[in-house]
Amino acid sequence: MTVAFWIAIALAAATIVNLAVLLLTFNWSAFADPSNPRTFVSYGRTMTLPSDISIGVTIAGNVLALVIVVVLARLAFRLRQGNNRARIILTIVGGLPVIGFVSTSRFDVFSVEILAAAVVLVLVWLPPSNAFIRRVKKSCLVPRSTQLAP
Repeated sequence: MTVAFWIAIALAAATIVNLAVLLLTFNWSAFADPSNPRTFVSYGRTMTLPSDISIGVTIAGNVLALVIVVVLARLAFRLRQGNNRARIILTIVGGLPVIGFVSTSRFDVFSVEILAAAVVLVLVWLPPSNAFIRRVKKSCLVPRSTQLAP
């Protein structure tokens, strides 16, 4: 469980660093020109957005990514405390990018992060992790008076 926790924290830190680098190196002046619409390719289709909408989408996407990273880091800390709900939520939320990666078979810069997320997903469901979750759950069910007894 400890290895999965540290990989999850490293992924969160790497995502925050990626966002910081993106925001610091981003060409904001290119978006400020209203006569320069942004063109990009998504799933084989070329799309064009006005500059004011594209900058809003960029900012909203970065804020959303930051919120997701904070939530996932919080869930990792809850998982380290033996919270099974955190493990289930991490599996669902962390599994979505892994499924997307497997379905597209596309390798890019984020492939290492997605593969590390897949490792975390496997580690949190291995028998030692299951035993840890059960042990924590069992200790929570023991009345406090017996926990304090010598």
